[in-house]
Amino acid sequence: MLELSERKYNGISNIMSTLDKNQSKAFGYYLPKENLIKWFFATVDSPFNDVCIVYDIIKDAFLIDSGKVFYD
Repeated sequence: MLELSERKYNGISNIMSTLDKNQSKAFGYYLPKENLIKWFFATVDSPFNDVCIVYDIIKDAFLIDSGKVFYD
């Protein structure tokens, strides 16, 4: 079994290139019933976490949750 960090992902580089280098406020959580991992990141020059990246464990795929509403 491979560790999550050792797996090869298609397209994750494109997603990662849009993120700010300072991710000190980023966070994530695991949803075991849905087999999903969700991370909340800030894109370049954003003052807050404005993108949600979802990893589907079953489908072995990264997705952008574009339906997330962010507000202060």
